[in-house]
Amino acid sequence: MKKIKKILKNYFLTGLIVIIPGYISVVILITLIKKMDGIINLLPPKFHPDTYLPFHIPGLGVIITILLIIFVGLIFTNIIGKSILNFLENKIVTKIPFIRTIYKGAKNIIETILSDETVSFKEVVLVEYPKKGTYALGFITSKPSKNNEIVNKIGHDKNIITVFVPTTPNPTSGFLLYVDENEIKRLNISVETAFKMIVSGGIISDGEEIIYKRDKG
Repeated sequence: MKKIKKILKNYFLTGLIVIIPGYISVVILITLIKKMDGIINLLPPKFHPDTYLPFHIPGLGVIITILLIIFVGLIFTNIIGKSILNFLENKIVTKIPFIRTIYKGAKNIIETILSDETVSFKEVVLVEYPKKGTYALGFITSKPSKNNEIVNKIGHDKNIITVFVPTTPNPTSGFLLYVDENEIKRLNISVETAFKMIVSGGIISDGEEIIYKRDKG
């Protein structure tokens, strides 16, 4: 009887691992699509697609949103657009308490995620942190120049690199470490797999789900 209970429990836990992430992903996707579709309602009636179509097309707002994002990107990539954006950021957004913190934080996160630089979150490493004998997953973010003030204080006899160590289960926060490159251990795993391990708190190991079973008996 105990063996049957253990088997059913493992099946149940496996089912949760499969269903919950899928359910959450679908709910978030549907919510985003509905929000994007709501953008159509902001258009004047004469520009509203439903005015001319005999039926509503689901997801049309998604296409409009994507086109809007591309249009905004097109405007702010040229010199005039960049000047306007810099003016808005420096003269308005940065002057508003609380808002400037949220804006700068969100901008830094997006720029980091979308960065094409070869060293930004491209390599997973192990660093001895927070104490000797324990290790944490981290991501190499950059290699400071020899003229860097922090490198000067640490000493040029070490090959210093910066490593971002995310927290669990929220990897958007973490610790910035300046580490001797000789003291890190490079891992042959992808950034995506490392993030799965961090977010799951170790339940997912090397990309594989683990369900712990109690000793028999």
